Amino acid sequence: MSLTPPGTASRRSPVVGRVGPVFLVAFSSLLACGPSAPPSPAAVAEPLVYGADDRREVFECPDARLRELATASTAALIEPSELRFPASGMVEFHSATLSEWDDYCEGTPFLDEPTSASCAGVLIDDDLLLTADHCLRMVSSCRDLAFVFGYAYSERSVLGPVTRADVFGCRGVAVSSLSADGSGKRVDFAIVQLDRSATASGSGRAPARVAAARALDAGEPVTIVGHPSGLPAKIDEGAKVVDPHANVLDAFTMTSDTFHGSSGSPVYDSTDSVIGVFSEGTADFVDRGSCRAVRTLPGDAGLSNEWATYAAPAVAALCAAGFPSLRLCGIAARCGDDICTGGVEDHQTCARDCPAPVCGDHLCEEAEWSSCPADCGDLRPATLPDAWFCEPAWYGSGGDCNCRCGAPDPDCNGGARACNRYGPGALEAKTGSPGSGSCALRRLSRSGGAAEIALLLAGLALARARRGRASATHRARGC
Repeated sequence: MSLTPPGTASRRSPVVGRVGPVFLVAFSSLLACGPSAPPSPAAVAEPLVYGADDRREVFECPDARLRELATASTAALIEPSELRFPASGMVEFHSATLSEWDDYCEGTPFLDEPTSASCAGVLIDDDLLLTADHCLRMVSSCRDLAFVFGYAYSERSVLGPVTRADVFGCRGVAVSSLSADGSGKRVDFAIVQLDRSATASGSGRAPARVAAARALDAGEPVTIVGHPSGLPAKIDEGAKVVDPHANVLDAFTMTSDTFHGSSGSPVYDSTDSVIGVFSEGTADFVDRGSCRAVRTLPGDAGLSNEWATYAAPAVAALCAAGFPSLRLCGIAARCGDDICTGGVEDHQTCARDCPAPVCGDHLCEEAEWSSCPADCGDLRPATLPDAWFCEPAWYGSGGDCNCRCGAPDPDCNGGARACNRYGPGALEAKTGSPGSGSCALRRLSRSGGAAEIALLLAGLALARARRGRASATHRARGC
């Protein structure tokens, strides 16, 4: 058997602050507004909170097992262009803070944190990671994503640290499934094989248990660990199951405080087993005067559109395909099965399954870390200012004057041109007089209506306006 070819379409700065690894925090006062592109779903498909906002930083969680699952088993899906790998071996995150995506109301949490993640995933075997299928469809290949462990605050204002060894590539897609619209089912899962075993001795990483196939009970508590709005990992212990879909066992709804940016987030039952992965929800921010506020519903709301796909069918599909996973399927790896099983085989022990690394194949393997910058080096353009956190192609493109992207856009001619677009979300801006520095936001309709969402999703699929940060139907949210 073989993995899905990595090229097959699968379905998706700032003040320098040293907080463990460096991440870029956006200067709200710097001018520079974005190009003519559909608005980012980060400004469209927004968070929904049931009752109190239960999201907390990993280090704040008193449950040691949940802290371990968040750091040792959960990975952030991040586009390599938002990462840098300096000689120190520490990983630097170059992305906008949450505050730069929209004009959020005072008191909105986590505004000063980076938003690097586009989705989440959970380690379920040494080199296998479970996520949502649509997270892979936001890019042309799973090799266009980095899978990063430890993207979480270890203490107040200390991110990580994350090292080069915490970053993995995608060897290929083992199995995946996404229900067609109108099919009556809500299946959305993918299992990807990482470029190597993630559980090497001393790594501190470990696979999470996957729950056996069973129907959840209405009202049953569940916990979500993910990257809401692309933020460092958050833990939400306050969710309850609403509709378990017991007659279908495809997906279930829950009262989770979920946001865009974290589809694929693992959902744990009371035994700390992965019962599902977050897949989709609704657009939930509301306008409050001139700012955007989190929409809040009663904690005992009897209706929810926050969906997670059951995890057991993903494992069943993996085993039915004969994929070598002793832990999940009881199928041992063997040389000649066309799968290079991490931690079991390598080029020396089985060259047939594990060909030698090839520089330029978009797969960064450990042997190439220092020898193949094309696969493993900084993919962020060398000419791009470190402070720039909007789309790289927008900088000095000769087109729109892009405002508040962390560094001045040469297209603004030093302030002689008024802004066209605002921030990483490409929100339209009212154009002020040249040189005035005006970059007032012209608020777009964000009612979350079905027609609007469909149009936005179509535009995003074509233009990748957000480069995979979310889908306009909220299919890249979680926790």
